[in-house]
Amino acid sequence: KAQQQAPTGKTFKELALEFYEHRVGSWSAANAEQVLRCFELDVFPSIGDKLAADLSTVELLQVVRKVEARGSIDKAVKVRQRIHAVYLYGFDTGQVTSNPTPSSSALKIKPKSQHFNALTPNDLPEFLSDLAAYRSEVLRRAIKFTMLTLARSGSVRLAEWSEIDWAAKRWNVPAEHMKL
Repeated sequence: KAQQQAPTGKTFKELALEFYEHRVGSWSAANAEQVLRCFELDVFPSIGDKLAADLSTVELLQVVRKVEARGSIDKAVKVRQRIHAVYLYGFDTGQVTSNPTPSSSALKIKPKSQHFNALTPNDLPEFLSDLAAYRSEVLRRAIKFTMLTLARSGSVRLAEWSEIDWAAKRWNVPAEHMKL
Protein backbone atom coordinates (compact mmCIF):
# COMPACT_ATOMS: atom_id res chain seq x y z
CA LYS A 1 0.00 0.00 0.00
CA ALA A 2 1.24 3.44 -0.88
CA GLN A 3 1.22 5.77 2.06
CA GLN A 4 -0.18 9.22 1.59
CA GLN A 5 2.40 11.83 2.35
CA ALA A 6 1.47 15.02 4.09
CA PRO A 7 1.96 18.06 1.88
CA THR A 8 5.30 19.73 2.37
CA GLY A 9 6.22 23.35 2.22
CA LYS A 10 4.74 26.48 3.70
CA THR A 11 1.28 27.84 3.29
CA PHE A 12 1.01 31.16 1.53
CA LYS A 13 0.29 32.80 4.88
CA GLU A 14 3.40 31.29 6.48
CA LEU A 15 5.58 32.36 3.56
CA ALA A 16 4.03 35.85 3.45
CA LEU A 17 4.56 36.37 7.18
CA GLU A 18 8.18 35.20 6.85
CA PHE A 19 8.65 37.66 3.96
CA TYR A 20 7.02 40.38 6.07
CA GLU A 21 9.36 39.74 9.02
CA HIS A 22 12.33 39.76 6.66
CA ARG A 23 11.38 43.14 5.12
CA VAL A 24 9.55 45.00 7.90
CA GLY A 25 12.72 46.66 9.20
CA SER A 26 13.20 48.49 5.89
CA TRP A 27 9.67 49.93 5.80
CA SER A 28 8.09 52.85 7.59
CA ALA A 29 5.65 51.91 10.34
CA ALA A 30 2.73 53.10 8.20
CA ASN A 31 3.81 51.01 5.21
CA ALA A 32 4.41 47.93 7.38
CA GLU A 33 0.89 48.27 8.76
CA GLN A 34 -0.58 48.66 5.26
CA VAL A 35 1.23 45.56 3.97
CA LEU A 36 0.11 43.38 6.88
CA ARG A 37 -3.46 44.70 6.69
CA CYS A 38 -3.53 44.00 2.95
CA PHE A 39 -2.51 40.40 3.52
CA GLU A 40 -4.96 39.93 6.39
CA LEU A 41 -7.98 41.45 4.64
CA ASP A 42 -7.46 40.71 0.95
CA VAL A 43 -5.15 37.71 0.61
CA PHE A 44 -5.13 35.34 3.60
CA PRO A 45 -8.91 34.71 3.66
CA SER A 46 -8.76 33.29 0.11
CA ILE A 47 -5.37 31.56 -0.13
CA GLY A 48 -3.65 31.85 3.25
CA ASP A 49 -4.12 28.18 4.16
CA LYS A 50 -3.07 26.81 0.77
CA LEU A 51 0.48 25.68 0.08
CA ALA A 52 2.35 28.50 -1.63
CA ALA A 53 4.06 26.08 -4.02
CA ASP A 54 0.71 24.68 -5.17
CA LEU A 55 -1.07 27.93 -6.00
CA SER A 56 -1.71 28.67 -9.65
CA THR A 57 -1.75 31.92 -11.58
CA VAL A 58 -5.52 31.60 -11.96
CA GLU A 59 -6.00 31.25 -8.19
CA LEU A 60 -3.84 34.30 -7.53
CA LEU A 61 -5.65 36.28 -10.21
CA GLN A 62 -8.97 35.44 -8.50
CA VAL A 63 -7.65 37.08 -5.31
CA VAL A 64 -6.80 40.23 -7.26
CA ARG A 65 -10.15 40.15 -9.12
CA LYS A 66 -12.06 40.16 -5.81
CA VAL A 67 -10.38 43.46 -4.93
CA GLU A 68 -11.06 44.86 -8.41
CA ALA A 69 -14.73 43.86 -8.08
CA ARG A 70 -15.01 46.21 -5.09
CA GLY A 71 -13.87 49.03 -7.37
CA SER A 72 -10.47 49.27 -5.67
CA ILE A 73 -8.28 49.21 -8.76
CA ASP A 74 -5.26 50.85 -7.05
CA LYS A 75 -5.55 48.39 -4.16
CA ALA A 76 -5.72 45.46 -6.60
CA VAL A 77 -2.40 46.60 -8.09
CA LYS A 78 -0.88 46.65 -4.57
CA VAL A 79 -2.27 43.18 -3.79
CA ARG A 80 -0.68 41.79 -6.97
CA GLN A 81 2.63 43.52 -6.19
CA ARG A 82 2.68 42.14 -2.64
CA ILE A 83 1.87 38.60 -3.77
CA HIS A 84 4.64 38.93 -6.36
CA ALA A 85 7.11 40.09 -3.69
CA VAL A 86 6.25 37.09 -1.50
CA TYR A 87 6.93 34.72 -4.39
CA LEU A 88 10.20 36.46 -5.27
CA TYR A 89 11.27 36.03 -1.66
CA GLY A 90 10.14 32.39 -1.67
CA PHE A 91 11.99 31.72 -4.92
CA ASP A 92 15.18 33.43 -3.73
CA THR A 93 15.14 31.43 -0.49
CA GLY A 94 14.46 28.13 -2.26
CA GLN A 95 10.98 27.68 -0.80
CA VAL A 96 9.13 27.77 -4.14
CA THR A 97 10.35 26.84 -7.58
CA SER A 98 8.27 29.28 -9.60
CA ASN A 99 6.40 32.54 -9.34
CA PRO A 100 2.79 32.10 -10.47
CA THR A 101 1.85 35.74 -9.84
CA PRO A 102 -0.29 37.06 -12.70
CA SER A 103 1.33 39.72 -14.84
CA SER A 104 0.30 43.32 -14.40
CA SER A 105 -1.26 43.24 -17.88
CA ALA A 106 -3.96 40.94 -16.47
CA LEU A 107 -5.20 43.76 -14.23
CA LYS A 108 -7.99 46.12 -15.11
CA ILE A 109 -6.91 49.49 -16.37
CA LYS A 110 -7.56 52.27 -13.92
CA PRO A 111 -9.98 54.86 -15.27
CA LYS A 112 -8.55 58.32 -15.68
CA SER A 113 -9.04 60.28 -12.51
CA GLN A 114 -11.23 63.35 -12.58
CA HIS A 115 -9.54 66.33 -10.98
CA PHE A 116 -11.42 69.30 -9.62
CA ASN A 117 -10.72 72.79 -10.84
CA ALA A 118 -8.95 75.15 -8.49
CA LEU A 119 -11.09 77.67 -6.65
CA THR A 120 -11.00 81.14 -8.09
CA PRO A 121 -11.08 84.21 -5.83
CA ASN A 122 -14.74 84.65 -6.86
CA ASP A 123 -15.57 81.08 -5.75
CA LEU A 124 -14.02 81.49 -2.31
CA PRO A 125 -16.88 83.24 -0.44
CA GLU A 126 -19.40 80.57 -1.49
CA PHE A 127 -16.95 77.78 -0.66
CA LEU A 128 -16.26 79.18 2.81
CA SER A 129 -20.00 79.58 3.43
CA ASP A 130 -20.62 75.96 2.36
CA LEU A 131 -17.71 74.82 4.51
CA ALA A 132 -19.09 76.64 7.58
CA ALA A 133 -22.40 74.82 7.12
CA TYR A 134 -20.75 71.40 6.77
CA ARG A 135 -21.68 69.02 9.63
CA SER A 136 -18.23 67.59 10.43
CA GLU A 137 -16.30 69.99 12.62
CA VAL A 138 -13.12 67.92 12.28
CA LEU A 139 -13.29 68.10 8.49
CA ARG A 140 -14.08 71.83 8.54
CA ARG A 141 -11.06 72.52 10.72
CA ALA A 142 -8.79 70.23 8.68
CA ILE A 143 -9.73 72.00 5.46
CA LYS A 144 -9.17 75.43 7.02
CA PHE A 145 -5.81 74.24 8.40
CA THR A 146 -4.85 72.94 4.96
CA MET A 147 -5.79 76.25 3.38
CA LEU A 148 -3.86 78.27 5.95
CA THR A 149 -0.69 76.14 5.77
CA LEU A 150 -0.86 75.24 2.06
CA ALA A 151 0.11 71.73 3.14
CA ARG A 152 -0.71 68.54 1.27
CA SER A 153 -3.83 66.81 2.55
CA GLY A 154 -1.81 63.68 3.41
CA SER A 155 0.50 65.70 5.65
CA VAL A 156 -2.51 67.17 7.44
CA ARG A 157 -4.14 63.73 7.91
CA LEU A 158 -0.92 62.32 9.40
CA ALA A 159 -0.19 65.36 11.60
CA GLU A 160 0.37 64.78 15.32
CA TRP A 161 0.18 67.30 18.15
CA SER A 162 3.84 66.67 18.98
CA GLU A 163 4.79 68.24 15.61
CA ILE A 164 3.34 71.61 16.64
CA ASP A 165 5.76 74.06 18.28
CA TRP A 166 3.25 76.35 19.98
CA ALA A 167 5.88 78.77 21.30
CA ALA A 168 7.39 79.31 17.84
CA LYS A 169 3.96 79.10 16.16
CA ARG A 170 5.35 76.51 13.78
CA TRP A 171 4.33 73.10 12.48
CA ASN A 172 7.35 70.83 11.97
CA VAL A 173 6.25 68.34 9.32
CA PRO A 174 8.37 65.16 9.40
CA ALA A 175 10.12 64.37 6.12
CA GLU A 176 8.31 61.02 5.81
CA HIS A 177 4.99 62.92 5.66
CA MET A 178 6.14 65.07 2.76
CA LYS A 179 6.02 64.17 -0.88
CA LEU A 180 9.58 64.70 -2.03
